[in-house]
Amino acid sequence: MLRSACSTTHVAKALSSTLAFEHIAIAGTSTATVTNTVTTKNKERVQNSAKTLGHELLDAESKYIKPLLNYANSSQVPVGPNSKIREYLKNGQYIKLLIKLSVDSHLDQNYISNLFIDGSLTKKEYSVFLNKLLAEEALNARLSNVIPDTPHTELIYRLFEIYCDQVVNTEHVTLLQLHDMNLFVKTFVLEGQLSKAQKVLDYILKRRPLEVLLENADVEVLIQVLRLRCGALSKYWKIQPTAQKSSTTKRLGDGRSNCHLSSTYKCQDNKIILQVINAVLGDNKWKNRRSPQLDSAIVYSLGYLGQMDLIKKYIRHKWTTADEEMDASPNSDLLVAVVTSYCMKDGNMKQALHVLDQFIKRYPSVDLDAVFWRRLLQLSSAIWDKQLDSKASVSHGCWEILKHWHSERNINIPIDHGILQELYRIFAQTRNRKGAMEVLTQFFLSTFIKPEFAISGSEMALLRKYQRLILKLTAAKGNYHKGLQFCKEWSVNRANRIEMQNYFFERREAYNRKCILQKERKATLQLQYDQMEEEDMLLGRLW
Repeated sequence: MLRSACSTTHVAKALSSTLAFEHIAIAGTSTATVTNTVTTKNKERVQNSAKTLGHELLDAESKYIKPLLNYANSSQVPVGPNSKIREYLKNGQYIKLLIKLSVDSHLDQNYISNLFIDGSLTKKEYSVFLNKLLAEEALNARLSNVIPDTPHTELIYRLFEIYCDQVVNTEHVTLLQLHDMNLFVKTFVLEGQLSKAQKVLDYILKRRPLEVLLENADVEVLIQVLRLRCGALSKYWKIQPTAQKSSTTKRLGDGRSNCHLSSTYKCQDNKIILQVINAVLGDNKWKNRRSPQLDSAIVYSLGYLGQMDLIKKYIRHKWTTADEEMDASPNSDLLVAVVTSYCMKDGNMKQALHVLDQFIKRYPSVDLDAVFWRRLLQLSSAIWDKQLDSKASVSHGCWEILKHWHSERNINIPIDHGILQELYRIFAQTRNRKGAMEVLTQFFLSTFIKPEFAISGSEMALLRKYQRLILKLTAAKGNYHKGLQFCKEWSVNRANRIEMQNYFFERREAYNRKCILQKERKATLQLQYDQMEEEDMLLGRLW
């Protein structure tokens, strides 16, 4: 399912969760500020937990880095099979290490177990290895065909099984282990492997039940519980326009290149969301704590169940009538959740924008980032009923809101490919040349200024789409000179100008052929009408 506009440090300031501080420690953050409403005793407990966890990871790294740094040159480093593991770790070659383990042993249980027994690999080193590996970019492509006919997610799940066998050897789960296992859950959710994510989550909940998670305010794990058990994964929500009930339904995440979806998704336990809400709103431990991410998951869960009244009450209690001294503010994630829930489950964009307006009035500095505007435009298209609103007035209204919001704050509209793609679909379907021209002159102005080698392929491809749309609509109105003038003024280089001109001539020919066919059809109809009229006159004379 969607990106976070709120940093982990910001979450730590808003919510004094032990796990939130633990996550920051792993990311390398050395200090964190706690909300001023948290007691001194809680501060010390949380900071000590973060310090301990951070030192655990640093100690683990030092264990495989220091022995290698003692050698004067690389030729003196031992090259045995076991020392090779630490060499990969020291050099940050985590994917190569996984490939080595996979090729050498197919991640055989006995082989891996012996590595831990003889000290070739420690539990802390394995934890660091997992954190670094799962943070690698394009993991799917880089792990493809490591083992023939074995998907990369199977390799990752095998790593989880090894973690359970070798690291979590008791019923007690430490904070570090909880973080690592939750990392597996996040990875499988992103990969669309919900069954594997559910298995990992089951393993966590057996050792740390929901009541304990709520007691300890383990926010990161609670978010995954709501996503997998209570419908908070909005990318799986089905889109079904009002006037097209019989058409094939799509999901909110369909068609996105970076979004992997499972074939099925459903809410498994409605009672969980009630337990979470009761704890967050009623437990004194949560009274002065805020987490926009957790609130987003709660709103999504309520939205999935169609409980719009509960969303309104929850938001009012947590944000619109909360203590002024609380220094946390809503982030883009929370506002996206509110807007998505009202639009997708209630079909009410007007109410969604009303709630959004209340947030902005109370928190003027709230940051509505590119992710928010992208989702707003996407939702406006999803609920667009072409039969009742041929001009897509809601979508164009969202476009006007986007421009007004940025203009009012004197900030530039973010150049985001997702926003531009959504706007292109809206303008193309409504044949809005003015809107397309506005995007071209505002968003792509830097493209015409920068050197040609600095223009990315995706940027150029998107620019061509807008150029062609404008030329197509220009040709359809028979504006010959205006089209040629556009090619001259808004081309990146000579090749681009020639390409635009050729396309414009093609559209002009198509327009001319269409005009000729219309004239011929009109002439044929007129001839038929004249013949019918003549026959009627002859028949009239006979009678």
